[in-house]
Formats: sequence, C-alpha cells, structure tokens
Amino acid sequence: MKRSLILFLVMLTNGYVQAKSFAPVPVWEVLGQTVPYQSDLPDEVRLWPEDVDPPKQSIKPITFDEMVSQNLPIDIGIKNQRFERYQDQRTDRFVTPICIVGYDRLSLKWLAEHATALSQHGAVCLIAKANSMQEVKAIQRSAPGVTIQPVSAQQIASQLNIQSYPALIFNGWVAQ
Repeated sequence: MKRSLILFLVMLTNGYVQAKSFAPVPVWEVLGQTVPYQSDLPDEVRLWPEDVDPPKQSIKPITFDEMVSQNLPIDIGIKNQRFERYQDQRTDRFVTPICIVGYDRLSLKWLAEHATALSQHGAVCLIAKANSMQEVKAIQRSAPGVTIQPVSAQQIASQLNIQSYPALIFNGWVAQ
C-alpha cells in the first residue's frame, strides 16, 4: 500500500498523472444551500471592564496651514544655483513634470518666468528649502496656476542625484 502511494506521488510530481484524473470539485448544487453565519457573541460586546470607561477620542481638527507648519522648516541640503541641463533616463517614469524650488531669489524668479508653461503642462512643484509658512505662501504666489505642494523634495532629489535647484524633471531631462 505504501509503495503504491509513493509511486503515485512520484508520478504526480513528475507530471505523469494529470489533474483531470482526480474526482471533480463539488459545485454549489451538490453542497446545498448556505445559511448566514450566526455569532455566539451578544450584540453589544463590551471591550472594557464595567468599572472602566473607554478612552475618549480627542482628535482636534487642524487647518492646512497648521499641518504644513508642523513639517517646516524644509531644507534638503542642495544648492540654489544655475546648472546645465542633463539627460537622466530614470526621469522617464514621471508622467507629470516635477519641479524642485525653494524660497530664494533664483527660484522665485524662475517660477515667475516659467509659470505659464508649468501650468499648461500640469507641473507639480516640491520644496527644497522653506523655513516658514510665509515663505511657502510666497513661493505659491510667485507662480499663480502652478501646483506647489508644500512637501519636501528630498526623496526625488536623492533618488535622481539632483544637486541644484530650481530644477525641472521631465521627459528624460533634468533642466532649469
């Protein structure tokens, strides 16, 4: 008996026995009707002992400005300076143009000069350096119509080895 079982298992693993040789899987008609599951627990289950009240939820809503301010200052440690554009195939995966800007004269001027094109192409700008909410708002005011996300550009800059900003990342290029 054991020998025939071992032989059968060897034949099965080596593909000599096909799955169609097994009994068919039962269908719902054979199994019969199903019934809803009935729990043995009472409708109200108390998770805390009778003499202890559950903790009160103390979620205090905050404004967008407060939320952003909690993540400031932002400084990703790259320089605000001019650079020559260069090709980087890793940027091909971005379907939306991404730009990296900061609160400095060069970035604000660059954003103002390119605001129309950035807006038309649906660019999203991330921040390389800002110390306060006032600086974030100044960056946003410098390019009306452009999406400025008040979040750090650290991850993208480090993944693409970007050393300077303002930078535009799109279509295989990192440029200004």
